[in-house]
Amino acid sequence: MPQECWNPRARHYEGCVGERQDDLDLNRCRPIAQRGSERRGNVARECWNPGARHYENVREGERQDDLDFNRCRPIAQRGSELRSNVPRECWNPRAGHFENVREGERQDDLDFTRCRPR
Repeated sequence: MPQECWNPRARHYEGCVGERQDDLDLNRCRPIAQRGSERRGNVARECWNPGARHYENVREGERQDDLDFNRCRPIAQRGSELRSNVPRECWNPRAGHFENVREGERQDDLDFTRCRPR
């Protein structure tokens, strides 16, 4: 499946076409097909507001320049789905890699906004 990865200098995702692209963060990739449903779907979502240091609901059709639309999550994910029985791993920014989530254990070193199934 084609994917795109984050370009930190350009502050956007770019397609990965199999050639060497040293400007991309290969730890922050996603399938291209995900992009449309993630940004314009009917799923209620919230995105990170770096100035306020919390997530805020996205109000579709309204301009919200204070939000980081590269750090969004479905609102339903906040509750019980976050603690589902699906094994997952989340990004550890200090270590620079993904780590397994150990349910029931506090792991403050993980970025729970950047998780994926194991």
